[in-house]
Amino acid sequence: MRIRRNLNVKVGEKRWLAALHKEPLYRTRQIQAICYASLLLNVFMIICWVFVYLAGR
Repeated sequence: MRIRRNLNVKVGEKRWLAALHKEPLYRTRQIQAICYASLLLNVFMIICWVFVYLAGR
């Protein structure tokens, strides 16, 4: 009689950060997406600073 069932761990069920080492192409794409998002947010922040500076004059 079996009391416990076997655990089958699949890569797809892990969180995406935990599964990054399995597929280098996916890891590259995810890091690239993070970099682009960071770049866009930095540009947006600089534009906001310029508007605040010009509004304070």
